[in-house]
Amino acid sequence: MRLRKNTIAPDEKFAAFLQKKYGFVHITPFYTDHSKRTGVNKFFTAQDKNGKKIFIKATTEARLARHEYMANQQLHAIAPTCFTEAIAYCDKAPYGFCATSFEEGIALGELMQSPAWNDSLRVQMLKNIYAIFLALKQGDVAHRDIHANQMMYSDGSLKLIDFQYAVSKSNYKETKFHRFYNLVDQDIFRYKKYEWDDTFTILIVFEKVGCPEGFEEEYQRMKNEMEAYVGKGTVRYRFPGTCTILLHRFSFQIQALLAKKGSRKKNVYLKRVERCKKLLKELNNNRT
Repeated sequence: MRLRKNTIAPDEKFAAFLQKKYGFVHITPFYTDHSKRTGVNKFFTAQDKNGKKIFIKATTEARLARHEYMANQQLHAIAPTCFTEAIAYCDKAPYGFCATSFEEGIALGELMQSPAWNDSLRVQMLKNIYAIFLALKQGDVAHRDIHANQMMYSDGSLKLIDFQYAVSKSNYKETKFHRFYNLVDQDIFRYKKYEWDDTFTILIVFEKVGCPEGFEEEYQRMKNEMEAYVGKGTVRYRFPGTCTILLHRFSFQIQALLAKKGSRKKNVYLKRVERCKKLLKELNNNRT
């Protein structure tokens, strides 16, 4: 059976591919609520050739695996305690995946709600968040999806994870996952409309952690430094030209006409038509 492009190979075929090409063994599905709900990614644990436990994210958007691998590789070299180690990747569907070191831990958002949360941990988390800020500032990576549950407390340190939407700040090329017709009206930019800023979102997490008693001076110093950098490491979404958007709108209109009345598919294409119309209006307004 031939596998479609935007799919993940069945577990048995995927495991055989990993074992044959990369030497991974003991490949076991690692289920999360998110993977069950969305179906975009699948997760596995395994052992590499050296017997090290690793975490594998398989994705329907195979080329995103390369983005995640490159970002982890660069940032782990800058701050090894703040990022997972990149092991391997494949950016060819239907075997797209990124493998990193396996981290046993708890998300920061969950840690802050747990009985273990105290001022000592709060101080450590603030220092770790600041270290993550410094590494992202030094590196050429925009994460673009930072929040408390993208930071994991593992092995005595807080790590920033999940880099599949990462891009280069100096040589920005958009991933195919972020298609323009999916971004209009979406609340994913968090800094400005159609613009990402990791420092802005890091600051939100930093302030959520809060300042423990006796740490006020250091807390304010770190916060001031981050606030001063907001707006200096941004990535702005680059939309295609008017002709491209018009062609997409026409294509979506045809596909909406062909789709069954009342179907989910028809509603998806109708939404894309409306988003194209809105974006064209915004682009025309910006020119006047």
